[in-house]
Amino acid sequence: MKNRSDKDGCPESGKSTESNPSLVQYFKEWSRRISYYSVFTAIPALMIGNSQELQANEMAVDSQSSPRESDRFVRRRSVKPRFLGPPIRSLGYSRGSVLADFAMTGGDDCPGTQIPAGSYTAAAPYVDTGDTTGANNTQSDVYGYYGNYSSLGPDRIYSFVVQDVGAQPTITITTTSPTYRPMIYVLSGCPAGTDNTGQYPWLVYDSRWGSDNIAQVPLQYLPRGRRFYAFVDSRIDGEGGAYTFTLKDSQINTRTAVRANQPDFDGDGKSDISVWRPGNGNWYILQSQSQNMRVHGWGLAGDKLVPADFDGDGKTDLAVFRPTDSNWYIINSSNNTFSVAGWGLPGDFPAPGDYNGDLKADLAVYRPSEGKWYRRDSDGKFYTFLWGQPGDKPIVADFSGMTVFRPSTGEWFFLYSGCTGCNSSYQWGNPGDVPVPGNYSGDFYPGLAVYRPSNQTWYIQNSTNGYPKIVTWGLPGDLPAPGDYDGDGVTDIAVFRPSNSTWYIFGSTAGIFSQPFGLTGDVPVENAFVY
Repeated sequence: MKNRSDKDGCPESGKSTESNPSLVQYFKEWSRRISYYSVFTAIPALMIGNSQELQANEMAVDSQSSPRESDRFVRRRSVKPRFLGPPIRSLGYSRGSVLADFAMTGGDDCPGTQIPAGSYTAAAPYVDTGDTTGANNTQSDVYGYYGNYSSLGPDRIYSFVVQDVGAQPTITITTTSPTYRPMIYVLSGCPAGTDNTGQYPWLVYDSRWGSDNIAQVPLQYLPRGRRFYAFVDSRIDGEGGAYTFTLKDSQINTRTAVRANQPDFDGDGKSDISVWRPGNGNWYILQSQSQNMRVHGWGLAGDKLVPADFDGDGKTDLAVFRPTDSNWYIINSSNNTFSVAGWGLPGDFPAPGDYNGDLKADLAVYRPSEGKWYRRDSDGKFYTFLWGQPGDKPIVADFSGMTVFRPSTGEWFFLYSGCTGCNSSYQWGNPGDVPVPGNYSGDFYPGLAVYRPSNQTWYIQNSTNGYPKIVTWGLPGDLPAPGDYDGDGVTDIAVFRPSNSTWYIFGSTAGIFSQPFGLTGDVPVENAFVY
């Protein structure tokens, strides 16, 4: 891998080999939006835009102001930040939110038809036929950036997990009647029950407003390893009929991936409150599915926690990295066997993650003395990347590549996978801040976030609407432990308080709650990769 570098030890600005015009336009839009809120100065926080501030035991404050661009504060490099979506036809953007207004007299159709695992090509696509006549109207409104779009027709639902995509991955709906104008949209959730109301992010959308009987959405920007639901619908009240559903150029799986830095030991989609006790090497896990406590001895004093889904079964595996011998000790949850792998040196930062997209965590370390990444993928291939400089810290998150945070300046540096020379950097934080990235916006794309120990405040980049979110949450000495504790797909702000061994969680759906769990001296597992 060859990259020209500037004085920061990162590739030079604009030295991308990409020449795709759509990517250029895509990056311009992304840069415009991020410039609204990528602002930090030496004062505690200089924020531009719609800031939301919340402090424990206080009411939320939502101060409105007109966002204005602030390019002079922002350092950008090119190109292709893949954790934000591209423009899409009909609405202009690929993401938004859905307000699910359910008024059903019968049952719903969730979770719908599961698309079988397999590789579907243009020559051999997945094809299904159906009829929406008489189906429930599960979803009645789609709210996007530019207004409300009705989806009043009866609908059918398909669930799927994208593992990889080809050149032109799409879902196409073709109706047999030219007067049945189809509508298709992809949601991150599926409602259940009757007379229900909820809200889900939507990922892509297309609708036919005239006599055209074909609707199509692209899939290349859907996050990998997440379950989504495609709705075959119509904007016209009661309009339905026969259709053909076609999916092509996509590798589909039936299981989801465990998010980086959000341990889920029972595979229910929720982060499990858990601690590791250095004194006896025991893991204490409060399983969110059953609320039973699980205890398992694994590790020695001095080990570093490296929980991740190494065997790809959708559950986090117990794992430690031992600096004294540079070995990884892993218990595979799929069959309860253990493995030992030598990878790294004393002083390395372990940074496991699914770097090659096979839904299995790969071994990786960042060597701060060299500014290098050493990666050993689950398929046995080895890689070395010069990305960073001495003193940088690795970011373990779903950023589709390698990311480092520079504590001295509060800058983030991204090297994107699957795109030669594609990189970017952004200022988000102050010296001394602790990076705590996560999917705080609920759009399945990780956002930049830092925790400031000096004032116990979280500064979060909202990747959906372009405004910062500021939340004061914690006390001096607390350890940040973000995770998805209520299972709604949104990263929750949380801290572990060593002084009383209590977790304080600000759930995006469940609200504020606390959970005593652990003892003084325990290491919160959700804090394992907060460097």
